[in-house]
Amino acid sequence: MKRTIKLFIAVFTLLCITSSCTKEEYRDLTATLSGTVVDFDTQQGLSGVLITITPGGQTTYTGLNGFFQYDKLDVSSTKQFRIQAQKSGYIDERYDFTVSPGETEIINIALRKEVNP
Repeated sequence: MKRTIKLFIAVFTLLCITSSCTKEEYRDLTATLSGTVVDFDTQQGLSGVLITITPGGQTTYTGLNGFFQYDKLDVSSTKQFRIQAQKSGYIDERYDFTVSPGETEIINIALRKEVNP
């Protein structure tokens, strides 16, 4: 009986030591990107603006007030990104940005209307 208890304690101790040595800590390797797209002249929010982030090609559209947000931007392999805003009748805008895990990057964009010759 004593031998069984000693063996149990030895195995339990070994398991505890092994699991603590090999356990990898979970790190959230995502960031948040948000912002607002407005008309350059009126400063009013623009809805329906296509927002594209590269690398990755993630896309979304702005809401009624021009707001957009990406909650889980993967920054495990790169921290440098480009955001592009496109809307018919407006000149496209692109911005480069850098973001690290756990951070929130806020990018506000003003789109200028296309001039028809």
